[in-house]
Amino acid sequence: MATTDFRLKIIELMQELKIHAPESMVDRLSDSGIKKIVTGNLEKPDGYLLVDKSVFQNLPLLTFDESNDNKIVLLRNSNDLEFIFNLYQIYKGGFLPILISPLTTDSEIADFIKRFSPCGVLDGGIFKKTGESNLFPKLNEGDAAVILTSGSSGKPKAVVHTFLSLFNAATRANCSMGVDGQDRWLLSLPLHHISGFSILYRSIVGSIPLILAESLNPADKEFGNALRIAPTLVSFVPSQLRDFITSWKREATNFRHILVGGSAVDPSLIKSSIDADFKLSKVYGSSETAAFIAVTGYNSLKEDINSASRPLDGVTVSVEDGELIVETDQLFNRYLDDDALTSNKLVDGKFHTGDVVEIDSKGLFKITGRKNRFIISGGLNVDPQEVERIILTFPGIIEVFVFSVVNEKWGEAVSALLKTDGEIDFQDFHSYLKSHLMVYKIPKYYRIVDEIPLTAIGKHDLEGSRQLLFER
Repeated sequence: MATTDFRLKIIELMQELKIHAPESMVDRLSDSGIKKIVTGNLEKPDGYLLVDKSVFQNLPLLTFDESNDNKIVLLRNSNDLEFIFNLYQIYKGGFLPILISPLTTDSEIADFIKRFSPCGVLDGGIFKKTGESNLFPKLNEGDAAVILTSGSSGKPKAVVHTFLSLFNAATRANCSMGVDGQDRWLLSLPLHHISGFSILYRSIVGSIPLILAESLNPADKEFGNALRIAPTLVSFVPSQLRDFITSWKREATNFRHILVGGSAVDPSLIKSSIDADFKLSKVYGSSETAAFIAVTGYNSLKEDINSASRPLDGVTVSVEDGELIVETDQLFNRYLDDDALTSNKLVDGKFHTGDVVEIDSKGLFKITGRKNRFIISGGLNVDPQEVERIILTFPGIIEVFVFSVVNEKWGEAVSALLKTDGEIDFQDFHSYLKSHLMVYKIPKYYRIVDEIPLTAIGKHDLEGSRQLLFER
């Protein structure tokens, strides 16, 4: 099937998508006509409405400037239902969306316009032309979406996926879980990130109903409302999983698969989930791999919470100089405006992940660190994950984030934010670190905080942590 056919295939499948949306989300739709159509599909008396093909087929075609060769559109929306409608309209018009967070500031949008020269911004269902038409990155026929993800330079990487790579990733993920027509995906992660966007694609490609929630926090009442629609599949980042197992009992949910990924997962959190009989699987992937390409299943975790990850069928992994290399048909196509980074990370069709691994003869692997997270302090390399592992073994410390701050003497100074479950003796703490770490690896700055800042997808927020470290 040609790349253009996959675009048409996705549009066709989106028309058949069934979405269970909270009535409050429908009320916030910007188009009153569409709102009226959706409101007519009252499904249950619990505040949820059913969106189906009768809605998608009546969505108006957005009035893009057809005379403009520039097909890039910035897509920002805090309303997940409207986001999906807008995505469908963008695809129908033959445009390429760059997905941006609803928390993106006007100043950041101005930077994106300068960087990507989009023809317009689709924000909250309202399309605004930018007047940009010339200096825009080269597009390919099969391009489906641009995912922005953190980069080592501070500038987000613009990861381009095709309709084919997203289709393959969704199909493979659903197959790995034995998804069938009785399942329902819960959209539990942000749509502008690959984690949430992939859930949407799994629903589209697998013809699996999608349940939307007003809140992605499992401790919130609005999240509980979504559970009444009986989702069977969900994906969490560690912070969500912690709130989930604290707030809910196994018998109150219908989940037959709970995925956790997005960052390193505390083994004690995995154990607590398994002990509570939640059907947890740990997954590994990235924006460049269209979410997960390897999994540690429930049975393996039940036997050993430190079990290695197994690549999905159709995914080949290898190791070069300690770095995990991935080859599969769901890899990204390129970084939109960075050819040099593309050639560095995507070599002969293989993705150089930047993750340091241990891998066995069967291809099972464990992540042990990140190449690009290394701190160079006084000319010496420090692996933050090594320092974090040692700090977490000290009694009373339940969470830690190790990072660097610019330092005149050391170049980069090892620093840490600590979360504790009570008071700790700092003299004992320093003695403990000195007995377990070489002196240059011990944090020069640290602070105990109530909560370590997180990004929208549950990863530690580097800039937020740096600000908090010295905040008075």
